[in-house]
Amino acid sequence: MMVQLKLIRGVVGDDSVSTAQGSMSSINSVATIVIQNAGGWLAGSFGIQHLYIALSVLTAAALVLSQFLKVDNTKKFFS
Repeated sequence: MMVQLKLIRGVVGDDSVSTAQGSMSSINSVATIVIQNAGGWLAGSFGIQHLYIALSVLTAAALVLSQFLKVDNTKKFFS
């Protein structure tokens, strides 16, 4: 939650933080439902092994992409 707030504060203006945080929470909830349904379909169609392989590939891709994420750490938000 704190990382999400820091990212939102770095991307949007100070007057839109509350709206952006609400939007991100809604997107996160919908994405959770979609990913669970997609995982159930993948496990049902191809087997649980393929689900684990797909999740491993997606996790590795997210880890690599997160290394390129630049966050401005000069602004203090919580103190």
